[in-house]
Amino acid sequence: MKIFSIGNHIKYSPTVASELNDFGRFEHIDAFPDEENFIKYCDKAEILISWGEPTARVIDNMPDLRLFVYMYSGYDRILKDQELLRSLRKNSIKVAYIPKYSTEGVSQFVLSALLAYNRKLMGSNVSTKQSPYELYLSKDLRDCNIGIVGLGSIGVSLAKKLYHLGVNVSAYTRNRLTKSMEIPVNFKSLKEIFENSDFICLTVELNDQTRNMINRELLSVTKQEAVILSIARKEIFVMEELAEVLKARKDVRVLIDDEDVDNSQLPNLTVTPHIAFNTERSLYNCTDMVFHNIREFNSGRPFFEISLN
Repeated sequence: MKIFSIGNHIKYSPTVASELNDFGRFEHIDAFPDEENFIKYCDKAEILISWGEPTARVIDNMPDLRLFVYMYSGYDRILKDQELLRSLRKNSIKVAYIPKYSTEGVSQFVLSALLAYNRKLMGSNVSTKQSPYELYLSKDLRDCNIGIVGLGSIGVSLAKKLYHLGVNVSAYTRNRLTKSMEIPVNFKSLKEIFENSDFICLTVELNDQTRNMINRELLSVTKQEAVILSIARKEIFVMEELAEVLKARKDVRVLIDDEDVDNSQLPNLTVTPHIAFNTERSLYNCTDMVFHNIREFNSGRPFFEISLN
């Protein structure tokens, strides 16, 4: 069996690399090549592991491919690419994904950003002679109203961290009745979260219910001097309306962890290049789950499969 892995910065532990070699020939290419080279490198692959989406043409030129392991938790980009979907279906290729491999890494990122904003470390690289201490006066976290939008694994992990720092946590979730929390959480409406929170943490996944959920109506009621921290994809915002509100509301600051956002005209919008997941442990967790998917697939057992229907 020929297993090809494609992508930058993928970390395989020696154990996982050895176990993949036990299935057959395993080869990793530390790059994401263009279409021609992708086909050249991987045309004989029976299993493809990729940190990115191959094109339909790439898939059509891999006649032996049986399994595509997509190294993301969210897979909306796969489902939106109709040509790729048709090719995967036509060639009877199974597709696996990697759920929850970076829950801790992402929740730590949100907490780090929250602390940095709260203590005014963002943009604080100036002389102490020019900036009196009053400029850096901040609230104790226990005196802040912090709202979490989305109580999946990341939202729950963040809520627990905040609770153990003495914070009274508020949250909005569409599945409130199914949530059994180990810590006290004040459930509120989405509007109440925006009206009352000093920090709003957006941890929802992108789907039909969350796309464009953060719009002008919500943003316009945001509390004075609030900070919005989003590790969700940019599509949860109506981006044109976000830009309008941020131009009018200089007191509101936003961080979005999505490399496809342009913040060149908005000084109160900070963009990070989709790095919330990026810890060593998360990367090793990811490849551990890659191996799990391949092992279960080869054994005919259930794995983390994306439905292509």
